[in-house]
Amino acid sequence: TLFPYTTLFRSFGIIAIGSPFFWWSFLLMMPFLVISAWKRRIRADFLVAMGYFSQLLPWAVGYKGGFFYYIIQSVPWMCLWVAVWLYRYLPGPKGRWLRWGFIIGTLIVLAIWYPLLTGFPVLKAYYSRLIWLRCWI
Repeated sequence: TLFPYTTLFRSFGIIAIGSPFFWWSFLLMMPFLVISAWKRRIRADFLVAMGYFSQLLPWAVGYKGGFFYYIIQSVPWMCLWVAVWLYRYLPGPKGRWLRWGFIIGTLIVLAIWYPLLTGFPVLKAYYSRLIWLRCWI
């Protein structure tokens, strides 16, 4: 055979999820941003919230399955929201280090997940450690 270790590796495929560190951080930050947009009447927060929800809600209404491409157009708005949150709620020199820590943490988790995101063959043990929820399959 061309690849003698096929029993050790998972079949080829691509798992279409983003960096869990970024996505879950966004879910934790989102309520704060919605509340600040509402209570403080900050137009920039309101604009980003409108952009995010205008891309997400049409798919939520006509939801027919768990396909990742439904949320892809919301990702730029998610990035803007995370940037706004990081710069607003982590100011100063200490916040600068925390912001860089967030960016580096996101990149590290992305590097760990890279083989599954690109369809690179990996060991079954590696695969099983990264799939934390059954609904990801």
